[in-house]
Amino acid sequence: RERTLGPEHPHTLASCNNVANLMQAMGQYEDAEALHRRALKAREETVGPSHASTLASLTNLANLLRLQGQYSEAEVLQLRALAGKEATLGPKHPDTLVSVNNLANLMDVMERHTEAEALHRRALEARESTLGPTHRDTLASLNNLADVMQKLGKPEEAEELHRRALRGKEETLGENHPSTLSSLNNLANLLFASGNFEQAEQMHRKALAGKSKVLGNNHPETLASRGNLAQTLAAL
Repeated sequence: RERTLGPEHPHTLASCNNVANLMQAMGQYEDAEALHRRALKAREETVGPSHASTLASLTNLANLLRLQGQYSEAEVLQLRALAGKEATLGPKHPDTLVSVNNLANLMDVMERHTEAEALHRRALEARESTLGPTHRDTLASLNNLADVMQKLGKPEEAEELHRRALRGKEETLGENHPSTLSSLNNLANLLFASGNFEQAEQMHRKALAGKSKVLGNNHPETLASRGNLAQTLAAL
């Protein structure tokens, strides 16, 4: 595409982005970073800083930098992406809320949990009102907020949020869907951390049975559930 279309053609830059994502998935972060920076620079110059493709490149580079532990630059880029989406799409557009969620997750990694809580609450409230209480993005926000509340030392609210996420997934995906089983595991771990070992045992047994059925006895997720159950039984 570079030879036939040129290095800054939209199709060339789309290929550049795809290769960057592949490099990232392979753990070749330096190569991926160089390609993401190339795509971002070219898109800023050719289609402008607020174009959807430019904002996508901002997000891609920011997410990669977070994985590399380059949090300060990742924050700057996530803020730019969020501001651009708010200006072009509005504060409650699904793509805008993805950026809100990305920034919240970055704050969480940086242990800025109070800021993460505010952003996750914003994403949850907007997703509930625009997408509905059982949409997968809403359920993801419930889980994200629950995790942050647990880190902030508020296990009661964290448990309520995890239970809401679990109910929503059971209703929409079924009891044995991997995402449902993940929520079940999250709730069980919270109950264990709160000292509620008997309920944690019930949840871990249910998660283990579901993962054994869906994933097989030797799948890493199944083995992790077996370890969780063993730890819980040792605490009883």
